[in-house]
This record gives sequence, C-alpha cells and structure tokens, in this order.
Amino acid sequence: MSEKIESKVMGHWHHPKIGRGKDGRASFLPSMEYVALLRDNNFKVWLDHYRGKSSKTIAKLTVYRLMKAGDLASPTEFLELSVPAAKNIVRMVCNELAGEDYMQAARQTLSFAKSFYNYHNEDYGKELKFKRTERPIVTSKKIARELIPHNSDIYKLADVAQGLRYKDNVKNKLLGLRNRAILLFLWSSGVRVNALCKLRYKHVKDYLEGKLSFKFLKDQFKEANIEYWESLGLKINELPPLFLKVTPDMDSKIGSYGLSYYVTFLNREGFQALKEWIDIRFELTAKPLSPEDYVFAAFDFSKNKLGEKPLTSHLVNHMLKTVAGRAGMDGQRLWVHVLRKSFRKVLRANPILDDETREVLMGHKLRGSQGNYFDYHDIIEIARKYVASDWSAGEHSKLNGLTRQVGQQEEMIKTLQAELEHYKLREKKVEGKADVLEKLLKRVEELERKLG
Repeated sequence: MSEKIESKVMGHWHHPKIGRGKDGRASFLPSMEYVALLRDNNFKVWLDHYRGKSSKTIAKLTVYRLMKAGDLASPTEFLELSVPAAKNIVRMVCNELAGEDYMQAARQTLSFAKSFYNYHNEDYGKELKFKRTERPIVTSKKIARELIPHNSDIYKLADVAQGLRYKDNVKNKLLGLRNRAILLFLWSSGVRVNALCKLRYKHVKDYLEGKLSFKFLKDQFKEANIEYWESLGLKINELPPLFLKVTPDMDSKIGSYGLSYYVTFLNREGFQALKEWIDIRFELTAKPLSPEDYVFAAFDFSKNKLGEKPLTSHLVNHMLKTVAGRAGMDGQRLWVHVLRKSFRKVLRANPILDDETREVLMGHKLRGSQGNYFDYHDIIEIARKYVASDWSAGEHSKLNGLTRQVGQQEEMIKTLQAELEHYKLREKKVEGKADVLEKLLKRVEELERKLG
C-alpha cells in the first residue's frame, strides 16, 4: 500500500480510498481485509440486512475502523466489549475523523457502529446509546461553504458542460449534450439524483414524441388527454412541456415519507436539452431506445461507446465538480444537492406559489392538516404555478416574478376584453333577432284580432 494515500489519522484505515485494485481504480478496502471481516459470522449476519451497495461498503469500512482503533482481532471482540468500552472506541474514531474534517465519515461511523453493536446485544440488555454530552463532536461544514447557484450560474454550467470547443469530437459531443441535459434536468425538475439515475425512456417517451400525456391522471378523469383539456378552455402552451411522476421505485426517500408518488415538471430549456440528448444518442448509436432503457446511461470507456448501465450519483457529482472548475467556479462548494436547493430558490421567488405547493413540488410530505386539506390531484393548477416561476437566465427575484405576473394578468385582461367584444356582437345579433320576433308577434296578434 502506497504511503502517499495514507492519512494522518490513526494510520491508513480511516479513509475510504486506501488502496487500488488491479484495474488501477481506488478501492475501499484491500481484498484481504474484506475476507477477514467476512469470516466472522456475526458480521455477516448484520451485513446481510443492508441492501444497498454503498451501505454495505460503509458497513465494512466502519467495522474495520473499529477493529483497528481497538486493536481487536475480529468483529465479535467488539461485540463482547462492555458498553463504556465500546463507547470509548467509537468516540475515539469519530473525534479523530472529525478532527481531520471528515465529517461525513464521522457521522457514518457513529451510526453504523451503533447499529452493529445493538443488532447483536439488545436482546442481552446491552445497548449502545449516546447522550448529547457523550456524542462525538461532529459539526457540518457543508452549509457554511455551499454555493447555491443562481439561474445565470446554472445556464453557464450547462454551456460549459456541453463543451462547444469539442463539437467535432464524437465522444465529447455525446457526453457534452448528456451532461448539459443532466444539469438542466436536475435544476428545473428538482428531483433527487437517484431519481435521475433511474429515469427510464418510458417516463419521457410520449413527451419527446410530441404527445402531451396525462396518463397518470386517468384514475381521476375519464378522458385525460389534450382534447379533454382544450374543451375546458385550457391552452396547452400554458403548461410545462413534460410532466414527471416520481415514484418510490425511482426515489426511495419518498417511500420512507409514506408517499406513493409526487409530480414535478421540466421547463422548456431543460426539455429542449433532453430532446437534443436523445436525438444525438440515436444518431450516433443508430439504436432506438426501448421503454426500459435508462435515459442517462454511463459511458463505457473500455469499449469507447455508450453503455447500457445507468449513471451513479457519484459520477453525476464528479461531473458537476469538473464542470464547475472549467466554468471558473469553486467545485468544492458545489455538489448535486445544491441544484435541488437552487430549484427551491426559484420556487420561493414565485409570488403566487404557496408554501404547500412548493413542498409538494420538492417531493416532501406535508405536515398534519396541511396534507389532509391539500389537493394533490389538481395537477394542472400546480403546473400553472410552476410555469409562472422565473426560469430565465437572469437573476430571479420577487420583483421579476411580480413583473412577469403583471404581464400575464395584462394578457389575460386583453383576452377577456376580446371575448367580451365577441359576446357584445352576439348580443346585438340576438337583440336584432328579438326585434324581428317581436314584430312578428305583433302582426300575429293583429291578425288574430281581425279574424276574431
């Protein structure tokens, strides 16, 4: 193991990237250390209750850290320690990690260490708990240093991501259009990155083919299609070009909230970038997408072509930081979640968007009576409020939002005035016909008197 990648904190064991595999890529633990952990039955039983790949990796690393810090021969020895002794080891590891500014690693170690110890010892009356005064000193520095980009920053990042100077290079052109579509999709829809990675072609197919679909509304309306809405006087250009129904299969976090789905939208710039990405993908690969294909597939550099596997959140985050650096921005202050915060920032600047609608668009569960009284099914009203937000490249503000809203109201007034003139003309025609009928009735009455 190279000394260059060892850390100051308790040797080499605390940092996730402590070795490299045969392919040259950084690995979380040397294979021999994995084997040593998996020989322990207590560790294997606990590890099996985690499903995610990243969770399993963090679980292995956490127990490895505890063993090294306590000079233990196996994970079972940690379980046999008394509660105070186990607490001391956990605090020592977490405080050392926090001292080296590895705050996330410290929080993960605390959480997984408690889980491992309590999973096996709760039935025996031993439980690892930390009072507020006993918890390791772990502070979050992300909020202090994060940079939430404005609209102009987002479009700048998207332009840099496309890499116009590489337009003659096929691979870079492909990746450039994909990365631009990713950034605008994340920002204008506000979806979490795991939902973007799991997005399939069937979720956007109808919209990209020019069909504004309302399939997810069919349970509510018998005829949820364009003709139905137009018959109610709805103008389709007043709506977003893409409606996205996010389910727990795409975003596991909303499942933990107890939500069966939520609906968000894509603005016109994001939709155009998505369409350009799908078009260039088909043009260069000569392979039409099937409904189950991932929209944002990863590039297979070993075969120098676009692969079939989806992107991971780590790759998307790495792409954002790389693009930020090329755009002259501080990549250390940007990560994927700040795009979601920027989405919320746009919604907050919309003067007609209420707090409940904003939370629904974020995929949050409304609290208490707010959730009971909010009309989740009025998708069209939510869509209209979304469109009224300022998605332009300029700096958004409440003043801009009010100005745009005034403009929309003036257009509506003009439309109503035109309709009023139309009805006035119809009224005159009706009045003319009424006069004719009145004269005819008088003649009929006169004839009846003469005959009588």
